[in-house]
Amino acid sequence: MNSSQQKPNETFGSDIRSAIGLLRDKWWLIFLSGIGAGIAGAVYIALSPNIYRAQTVIQVEQGEQKIFKSEGTDAHDLNWEEILKTTEQSLTSSELLLAVIKHNHLDRDPSFLPALKRPVSDTALAEALAIHISTQVRRDTRLIDITVEDQKPARAQKIAELLVTEYIHENFSRQLEASEMAYDFLRQQAERLASNSILENPSFHNAPRILLGDFNEKSRDGIVNHTLASFQCATGRSWTAFFPIVYLDRVYISSDLKFDDFHIYRTGSALIASDHAPITAVVLKATAP
Repeated sequence: MNSSQQKPNETFGSDIRSAIGLLRDKWWLIFLSGIGAGIAGAVYIALSPNIYRAQTVIQVEQGEQKIFKSEGTDAHDLNWEEILKTTEQSLTSSELLLAVIKHNHLDRDPSFLPALKRPVSDTALAEALAIHISTQVRRDTRLIDITVEDQKPARAQKIAELLVTEYIHENFSRQLEASEMAYDFLRQQAERLASNSILENPSFHNAPRILLGDFNEKSRDGIVNHTLASFQCATGRSWTAFFPIVYLDRVYISSDLKFDDFHIYRTGSALIASDHAPITAVVLKATAP
């Protein structure tokens, strides 16, 4: 019984002795393999170009994310995480990277992205540069770290700075375009309201007319007021309900009516009900002069 239980231990001990014997016999081979790997690693490091890293940081500010509604579309509000993620991804978009390359003539420098065989397409240039750029949102902050790697430290820093500059320029252009589109949208809608098909429709037979709602115009003296100049307007700071700063919500009445009262509610329940403060107006029939 005892001898049968010792057999596995004897087998294990025999295996250990065999392994030690093999190591003794082949020590020179193991030694040479280690020396060869070390030499290969040293040669690789010596032949590999130096890679320098530059870093810059941007802070994302959250502006008003209100998008105009038009027929057949819904307004969409971006939350804070979506804004940060969108900004982070935009910093490495092909369009932005290509602008960095082309606007600053980096593609004319043969030492820029030397692994690429010239001539090279714009798409390949942008994809190759993207490999050397990383972006990361700092946790619980509005900061995004931008890291650029290059064989030249000065160029790595230059690309990092150019990336931010081009992004700001591109973002400003988008905002300007959106502003122009918004203005054109408001003008078209105001002209449509004032046209013969709606407010000046002959079928009204000069009946009293009331127009009210969210006009999506920040200024109280903008294109809507100019287009509806023949109407009286009552408005006030109604957006946002918590911190009212702009005159989005209005009541327009025709000249045969008059305002008796206009009120913007700023109660606790109003703050919860909507991001717009509720407005009320009392309108009376205007007396003939």
